[in-house]
Amino acid sequence: MAQEVMQTLDRQIKEYAADRGFYSTENESELESLGIRHIAIPKPGRCSLSRKKGT
Repeated sequence: MAQEVMQTLDRQIKEYAADRGFYSTENESELESLGIRHIAIPKPGRCSLSRKKGT
């Protein structure tokens, strides 16, 4: 998906965000290989206790 966006916009993506349904190690690796430096895709499941507390 990111590759299609880069082709359409004809520019490099620096940041990428998606919802939990998109998360997989393969997707994360693909985004890193495309040179995307800031990736925000939460892992599936509930938030950890430290995440809930904001630490």
